[in-house]
Amino acid sequence: MVRRAWVAVAAMALGSVAAQAQEEHAKVKLINETKGLVPGKTAWLALHFEIDDKWHLYWNGVNDSGFAPRLNPEFPEGYKAGELLWPAPKRYVQPGEILDHIYENRVTLMFPVEVPATATPGENVEFKASPEWLVCHDVCLPGGADVKLTMPVVDPDEGAAASPDADQFAKARQRIPKPL
Repeated sequence: MVRRAWVAVAAMALGSVAAQAQEEHAKVKLINETKGLVPGKTAWLALHFEIDDKWHLYWNGVNDSGFAPRLNPEFPEGYKAGELLWPAPKRYVQPGEILDHIYENRVTLMFPVEVPATATPGENVEFKASPEWLVCHDVCLPGGADVKLTMPVVDPDEGAAASPDADQFAKARQRIPKPL
């Protein structure tokens, strides 16, 4: 009888964790700063996260727990993704003096993409990534998604106009720590 009760309690607990794991507490999309790609130039893309209230993601610096989002790019041959740029995080101290650096509400993690000089104006380029992250509140849940973005290659003489998401890049740049 006691064993059956413990099994029932364990099943309810596992069911609760499984239900939580189905919820998305951080949503991500791949965004672009400009509407097009210029051959031989650097374009800027970003992972833009919207994070549920009271939940957080981790910075890529020193933390006592958690791990920072990973990009995992799958870009066409010749297109090279640079390192993610990390806006200044919030310092977060948990009971037991556990120190983490986190992002709440939203964060834009920008990265440069080298566009090959041989890119042909008029062609469309599809960028794919499979980012992974850990989102935490009272518990931590792994997250992941498959995101993609298609952009045209534009004539170098015309240049590339700003995209509707360009303001997210401007806000993120303001939060990038400057060297002393």
